Amino acid sequence: MLIVPATTGHMAVLPRHVPTIAELKSDVFATQTASSLAEFTQKLGSATTDLEKAEAQIGVDVHSALNSGITG
Repeated sequence: MLIVPATTGHMAVLPRHVPTIAELKSDVFATQTASSLAEFTQKLGSATTDLEKAEAQIGVDVHSALNSGITG
């Protein structure tokens, strides 16, 4: 996922994203990589409370779904 700075705010762009016309700002572009999935997986393994476990599981589920959507 690429985070793009636009004049109306930051936009997230994924592969096969719907074409969009926007005025871009000169700023830093950011990317989100699969390392985030590894971080959530590690957090899930070390979670001690139900809240920590739920937050980590949501992160794992979201990143897994995004990866499935990207790879088809």
